[in-house]
Amino acid sequence: MRQANAVFVFNRGYIGQFKVTFFSLTENNPKLSWIAHILYHGLTGEDKKDIARFIAGRGAQARFYEIDDSIFDGLPKMTYDTAHTAYYKVLVPYLLQEKGVYLFFDCDMIVKGDVSALLDLPETAFLSAVRDGMIEKNHKDHVERVTGSRGGVYFNSGFMRLDLSATGQIAPQEEVMAYLAGNARLIRWHDQDVLNHFYAAGCRVLPEKYNYLTTYRSLSDLFLRRGSRKAVVVHYANWKPWKNNYIGKCYGLYRKYYRKCLGEKGVDFLQRRSLPAQIGLIVKYVMRAFRKGDL
Repeated sequence: MRQANAVFVFNRGYIGQFKVTFFSLTENNPKLSWIAHILYHGLTGEDKKDIARFIAGRGAQARFYEIDDSIFDGLPKMTYDTAHTAYYKVLVPYLLQEKGVYLFFDCDMIVKGDVSALLDLPETAFLSAVRDGMIEKNHKDHVERVTGSRGGVYFNSGFMRLDLSATGQIAPQEEVMAYLAGNARLIRWHDQDVLNHFYAAGCRVLPEKYNYLTTYRSLSDLFLRRGSRKAVVVHYANWKPWKNNYIGKCYGLYRKYYRKCLGEKGVDFLQRRSLPAQIGLIVKYVMRAFRKGDL
């Protein structure tokens, strides 16, 4: 069985979500033997034992990398995160010493197809990802400030293929940390902006099926996709399917894999959906968009 590397970043609040994502990855890629590389802050010894047990039960191995969250002090956080967890992604090439291909997955994803084709892509590129067309279209000035070029690729960092053999393309760690320290006010989309600043120019663009952002597409679009366009990795960016105010797409898909993990420690986070809560979420985002001038 071929070995493959997967990378995740999360803290105690996302243990259950990680399990659902990892279950879907292993369920739909049974011919691959996975090593799960976990960058974390705040997990207890018992947490790590439980996670390692779960991963072993999926026929995989676990490796843990503890992060000093204080090195990211002063940077904007995700609204739902008490730590700076998203920024741990920028540390991957410096912490994972073995050369080779690593697939990074956010923990708000369902992997519903085969990702093995990504392990043997021709040519060498350190970072491969799906472009974020909506941000490119609606926030051109921001993209230009971050990438330093007009019309360049701005990719979504939720799913990435990282080839650590391409050492000449990896930015020095001190430069990355200096950029973080000096550009806190510029950063809007957290780690994604930082990674785009250093790697947008050399990014190999992957097909959208490897990071299908549910918030950007209609429900009919997903069902009409066939063959090579069929979604492989479904990404629940922005609105989360486990919240009672979820109004996005592919709820049934997420619930399917959530139910397969029921009984696992931490997998008790799916809230019963509520119509008042859904209406409240719509009002919240409309008001936010007006304040930011997006509407």
